[in-house]
Amino acid sequence: MYAMYIQSYHKDMSEGSGFILVFFSFYASTVKNRKAFDGEVEALRITLKQLSILHYKFENAVLLSDSRATIQAIGSPEKNSILSVLLCREIFRCLLKKNKKILVQ
Repeated sequence: MYAMYIQSYHKDMSEGSGFILVFFSFYASTVKNRKAFDGEVEALRITLKQLSILHYKFENAVLLSDSRATIQAIGSPEKNSILSVLLCREIFRCLLKKNKKILVQ
């Protein structure tokens, strides 16, 4: 599970803004002989996909993860052949094009 802190703005900024804590709960099937890293990347991909669907509800989001390897793989500019990592990077690019700021830590 990823914890997400999402900063949400009202259309009329004079109304103020607030922080919302959201937890996505989902189950992803695991394949025999997969590494924990693969599961972490897949969980992040699902979380990012949910954010891309709900992009109109937030401006900034912070995803908290306990997997340093996952964060480094997604954020690294180096080539990667793992499909889930490539998909995460693509979703990040799409969110950036929509002026969303996503921080994974």
